[in-house]
Formats: sequence, structure tokens, C-alpha cells
Amino acid sequence: MREQCVRFLCLLLCLLLAALVGCAQPASGEAAQPDAPMRLPAVSYTANVEKGESVPGTALWESFQQRFNVTIELIPMAFNDRHDMVRLWVSSNNVPDLMWMDLDESMFAEYANWALHGMFSAYPALDDLERRWPNIADYFNEKDFVGDELMTIDGKQYAYPCRRENPEFNYMSSMGWMYRRDWAKQLGLYRENDVYTWEEWVELNRAFVEKDPGGNGAGRTIGMGTELYYFPSAMGVYQTSAEYGYGAYSPKDGRYVWTAAREETLQGLLIAKRLYDDGIIWQDNPLGQAPDNAYAAGLMGSEFNQFTLARIYAIRKSLKENFPDLDENEAGALAKVIGPDGTIWCKQSQCYYGAVLMAADIGREKMERWLDMLDWMLTEEGVAFRAYGIEGKDWQYGADGEIQCLWPESKVLRGVQVDPYPDGSRIFFQRYAGAISQQEAPSYAYPQQYIEDADEYFHFLRDNGFMRTFDYESSYLSAEHKNSVGNVTAQAMEEMTRLITTATAEELPALWQQWIDQMEPRIEPVLDELNTMIQQVPTEEEPRVYVR
Repeated sequence: MREQCVRFLCLLLCLLLAALVGCAQPASGEAAQPDAPMRLPAVSYTANVEKGESVPGTALWESFQQRFNVTIELIPMAFNDRHDMVRLWVSSNNVPDLMWMDLDESMFAEYANWALHGMFSAYPALDDLERRWPNIADYFNEKDFVGDELMTIDGKQYAYPCRRENPEFNYMSSMGWMYRRDWAKQLGLYRENDVYTWEEWVELNRAFVEKDPGGNGAGRTIGMGTELYYFPSAMGVYQTSAEYGYGAYSPKDGRYVWTAAREETLQGLLIAKRLYDDGIIWQDNPLGQAPDNAYAAGLMGSEFNQFTLARIYAIRKSLKENFPDLDENEAGALAKVIGPDGTIWCKQSQCYYGAVLMAADIGREKMERWLDMLDWMLTEEGVAFRAYGIEGKDWQYGADGEIQCLWPESKVLRGVQVDPYPDGSRIFFQRYAGAISQQEAPSYAYPQQYIEDADEYFHFLRDNGFMRTFDYESSYLSAEHKNSVGNVTAQAMEEMTRLITTATAEELPALWQQWIDQMEPRIEPVLDELNTMIQQVPTEEEPRVYVR
């Protein structure tokens, strides 16, 4: 009996040891495997994201969290509040574990200042990434991608920059106009190939308002609309000013100057003022109303925005849902608008869109788990997950090794499949890992016509437009005065908005100059830094005139 007890205790001890070995934590940096996700100890995060309420509860989100045994509490954030929310979290020392911010050149000075004051944790050096998270390292080493260098402050990289989706066009911005081509034809104002001079464009939008081709009723049809963060620049300043390509500071006669103080900026502001006073610009624009919904509801004639393929799809799909008999391609066409000076202006964007920062107190375990997640999202399997969903349920590998999408057929748009997940439910993966190009994972939800229209638009702008080379050196220079002066582009746009909505056209030039004079004592030290620290100021490029 005693021997049986001993054998039983030995067997029990062996079973316990086996269980302990099976539950052992993987080596640091080892990503959780899909067949054994619980091998990693549970970790919880907070993270902010636009439309965060759309993500939780989906099978996609649950699968991702289970894969890495994490719980991520998402903090919903309105896009128009993205800068203010980040400033609030930093000032209150309450930064989420993972924080996405729209870290463009206008916010870079603040980011650099915060990083230097210890608000964020630094990402590992490239050598460590190459050993333990090779996909992140490969991402940073891609040709023409300089995001990691830009995010480096005092020798340390404090943010993960999310790559844009259009490197094949040298990161040309998709900013431009969508318009009601069908209304233009109805009014007899359509121009071949959707190319309009500025005068033709203004008169077309005036006709949208005055003649109401959509039958919305007197005073209800809107001419031009845009997002708050493009207002009022999109309605005149972008078409005349060096700001469209150079940013807050621009080269002139061999030295950097403050772009807002240039004469062209005032000229563009006066154009926007006339359009606003004439009722051609959406009167609710200064209130921050989103234009996509008004456009899709048939209330707006033209919208200025970032017209990525995803946005083209979203608006055209909404138009088709709202007006089943409508040709959504005619109702959501892309216009090529020539500026008042004869130039079709294009903009080269940064190579990334937004960035992910880690709180200073995130700790090693949470940091490494985040890097595990990020590294996996950059693999072929991770890209397929982000683009299509769960393997075996939403997609599978075919006999030829190619990915086959298993989405159902669309009942709204013929010949395409419909994403089974709710709108916005993928936004965490888009914002936190980066965009996915059509070359990496073509979307089966986009009709071929949408793809062709977007492609033709980019080719036209590349061949006929004028795009200045983005000036990384001045935009991302970290210096004492530049870091402390804040977001001067946002400050200028706030003043433009105030003057457009409160001043008369006659008063505006003097009031604008008064504001410029008030700001210049703060701006001059920044210009001194730029002109001293940057060895070679770029030569100002002359705009290219488009000839029909």
C-alpha cells in the first residue's frame, strides 16, 4: 500500500512538473502562437483610437486579443479632437499605454518637447529590432521610408510612424475635390475630363447653390464643403500659397520665411473670404461638421478631402444606398481643379500617417508584448488578418498558394464582395500598424471602376500637376524656440477662420497684418534657428502652369 502511495505521489509530481513546463512564459520577444495563445501571461492596455466604439465585440477584435492574451481598453476619440486630446493627456500626465497621435510636421515641435521631458518610452534600437522583431526592422529599412529617423529625438526613437498607402506615387497626397458630375452635366457646366479652371469651378459651385440641381429646396444645397482642419485653406490658400507643400516655414530668396506672412497667403485668404460671403462655402464649415455625410445625403455639390480609395468607396457606397437609382460614379466624381495662377496644385505628404507612442511608465512586459503584436501585424499572415479577417472563416490559401477571400457577395454594389465586419471595426489595425496598399492586399469590396478612377486621378496629377518636394529638414527640426512656439499652422488657421466669419472683406487685410505683427516676435527666433542650423536652404520651386 505504501509503495502504491509513493508511485501515486511520483506520478502526481510528474504531472505537476509537466503542467508547469507547458505554462512557461516564452522567451522575451517571442510572439504568441495562434494554437497556444494562453502561453503568455495576460496583459492589459489602454489605447486611444478614432471611432473606438466600433471595434470591441467583433470576432476580429476578440481573435486579435486572444492571440496575444491581451485586453485592450479602447478610448474613443473624435478625429477633430485628436490634437487637443493628446495635449490634455500629456499635460495631466495621463498618457494611455499606447497613444496614437496625428504626428505631422505641425505637431512635431510639441512631440519633441514632450519626448525630451520624459513623457514617452523609447522604442528599442534597430539592432534589437532586427534580432527580436525583424518585421518592424524591415519596415523601418524600406526604401524612401524615413519615418523612424524623423521620430528620433536626442538619439532615441519615441514613436512608431504608420506608413502611408501610396509609395508608388512618391507619397503624393490624395487631397482634392469630389463633385457631382451629374449635376454639372444637368446644368450644362461640365468640363471634359473633369478639368476646371478656378473661375469655372467657382461658378459651378455657385450654380449648385443657386439653381439647386439636387432638388433639395431653396437654401438647402451646399456648394463647397470640407473638414474643419482644411478650412479655410482648401478654398483659396492651397491654390495660391507656398504652404501647399512647404508647411509653416518656406524658402524664399535663399532664406526661410514664415509662410503665413507671405503675400500669397493673404491673397488665398481673400479668395476664401469672398466664397464664404457669397454663400458658396458651406456656412457650417467653421463649426466642424463632417462633410462626408452631407455629401452622401445629396446636399453638397463638392467636397475637399483626402480621397483615398477607401473614402471614395465609402462615399459612393453611401450614395448608392441613399439613392439606389443613382450612378454613384457620376455622383462622386474626382475633379482636377486648376488654381487661379494656372497651376494644378498637388502635395507630397510625409511618408507616414500618424504615429504610435508608448507611455513613459508602460514597463518592459507591456512594451515587448506590444512589439510582438506589431511585428505579427506586419507579417503576411498579419496583413491578411488586417485586410480580410480570420483565416478559415474570412479567407483561405488556395491550391496555388494565393489568398482567397471568402466574403459574401454585395447586395448593394454588383460584382464585389462585402466586408462582413462593421464599418470602422478595423481602425485600430489601420492606425496602429499602418496602411495596406492595393499591391499588398487588394480589397475585394472595391468595384473595378472605383479603382480605375482613383488610379487615373493620381496619374493625371503626377503627369500634369505641380508637387513640391516635402521639406523634412525644416519641418522636423528640433530646436529650442521652434519646439516652444507650438503649432503655428493651426494658430494661423484659427485666425483665418475668425477673420472670415467676423470681419468684413475690407477689414480683413489690415486685421490679418495686425495678427502677423503680433506673432512675429515669437516667430523670428525660430527663423533664426532654421537659417542658422540648416546648412542648405532649398531653392524655391516655380509652380508649373497647366495648359489644356
